Amino acid sequence: MAVEWKPEMSVGIGEVDVQHRKIIGKLKELSDALEKKEEPETAAGILKFLAVYIEEHFRTEEMFMLKYIYPDFKEHQEKHLGFLKRITLLYDELSTGSIKGDDIYNESIAVYNWFVLHIENTDKKMGAFLRGKIR
Repeated sequence: MAVEWKPEMSVGIGEVDVQHRKIIGKLKELSDALEKKEEPETAAGILKFLAVYIEEHFRTEEMFMLKYIYPDFKEHQEKHLGFLKRITLLYDELSTGSIKGDDIYNESIAVYNWFVLHIENTDKKMGAFLRGKIR
């Protein structure tokens, strides 16, 4: 699957866009590792990095939302929490061997798709609001 950053994914907030590109890059690494059937430890390491980095990224977004009193903060934050649980569960399942092969690949694609849709549907809305506030 073509996992890549596209310019139309930009939300117009530099720091957030940089983080989004890094996350998409790591999701590509994960997809590539799974397609090449590399050792499970490789994918687990990428997932561990993603879990930590995505949590940091979500804190960045949430800081902006709180600072500028974004009206949809709670709903946005709930989506973040759900996604973090999903990434953490995927890491745990891979680390314990309870998910393998095609299942882990399919779940990694689902994670990528969720993240892209989150950018397109939720983060862009946030970005439009914040661009009007950040000077």
